[in-house]
Amino acid sequence: MAYNKLRALFLLSLFLIATTTPLAHGVLINGQNVIGLRVRGLLVCSATGNPPGPGIAGVNVKISCNGGSTSLVQVLTDANGYFQTIITALDGILFDQTTTPCQVIIDTPIASCSLLASTGTLRAPITLVGTLIQTLLGLVADATCGAFHLVPIA
Repeated sequence: MAYNKLRALFLLSLFLIATTTPLAHGVLINGQNVIGLRVRGLLVCSATGNPPGPGIAGVNVKISCNGGSTSLVQVLTDANGYFQTIITALDGILFDQTTTPCQVIIDTPIASCSLLASTGTLRAPITLVGTLIQTLLGLVADATCGAFHLVPIA
């Protein structure tokens, strides 16, 4: 009987610790604790992947913050070529943009766009917009995808 009470007390203690510990440690932006980034962008069928042009649906978009060695998250473009995802400290995001900037990476060629025939990757920098968005997890900084440039495979 004493063993069951001790076990219940131990489990209750673990539960209290787990529920009072923050989910993710973020970074302070304008005095606010930000736990992640909402990254948005658009991929179109053009020679560069940048507008103008029709959006490309169903393309795998990767977000990397270490030069492309590791993908933090992957998301598909929608029917109009738009993509959006939220990456948090739990995903391993690095907020220090001075040493290793985060970027959007898309492998080419893309079957549904003959204008992007080169083999390589489209890469675009991720830039903070300055807006903070309240989510269920906490505050998220709004970011957008810059202009794509092609990095050919040598």
